[in-house]
Amino acid sequence: MDNLSLTSRIVGAIVVLSLGIIFIPLLLETDKIDPGQVNHSPIPEVPGEISRIVFQLNKGTGKFEAQDASAIKKFEAEVAKEIAGSANEVEIPEPAEATASIEAKTQVKARPVRQKTETKSRYSWMLQVASFKDQQKALKLRDQLRNKKYVTHISKRQLESGNIWRVRIGPDLSKSKIQEIKVVLEKEMGLKGLIVRRR
Repeated sequence: MDNLSLTSRIVGAIVVLSLGIIFIPLLLETDKIDPGQVNHSPIPEVPGEISRIVFQLNKGTGKFEAQDASAIKKFEAEVAKEIAGSANEVEIPEPAEATASIEAKTQVKARPVRQKTETKSRYSWMLQVASFKDQQKALKLRDQLRNKKYVTHISKRQLESGNIWRVRIGPDLSKSKIQEIKVVLEKEMGLKGLIVRRR
């Protein structure tokens, strides 16, 4: 019984919602626009008379020349008239009055210029701390570095002589940050790492 009343409530809510979606915009719309009517067209009107000039190839000179020279003169006169008419319509703004500049009594402190230390590259950098043939040693070093809050992972590489596990820190977009980590690890743990680029 509860299922039936729940489904009937859901169906009723969907019907009321769909009717609201259809009729509320019709009731609130104050500006009735006919869908077939266009209020404004960005297309300019066609000029009353379209000029047509016919050109022919002059076989003696090898150039195109107009059949009727008066049509060209008439066309040039119309263009000149349009240009002159549009030049008269242009409004030239008056120059703004000059305002007196007021000198500030307090001096502005100069901000130090920040220099970019490195440009952004599409590469990221990692510090390869060590390579081991024994996986347990690699896991032990990884855990030690993670305890010191370094983002550390191990990658496995297969060679003909067997597998090696590389312990790496990173990746990081800043090469200088990886270089700083390398210096710190050399001082603290005596590990000489190798900076590698990763795409």
